[in-house]
Amino acid sequence: MQLAGDALIDEANALSMAAKLAALLKDMLGDTIRLRGSRWTGASDLLKMRS
Repeated sequence: MQLAGDALIDEANALSMAAKLAALLKDMLGDTIRLRGSRWTGASDLLKMRS
């Protein structure tokens, strides 16, 4: 997890982990947080990157 200006940037290894992270942050920070964007990488693309 890292801060970039006014943004908190994190990476999750699965969609379920990303959803859990978003829900936990929303619970902790309430309406002071909003999801500005996301980028999803498919499993086949991840495998190509690691080759």
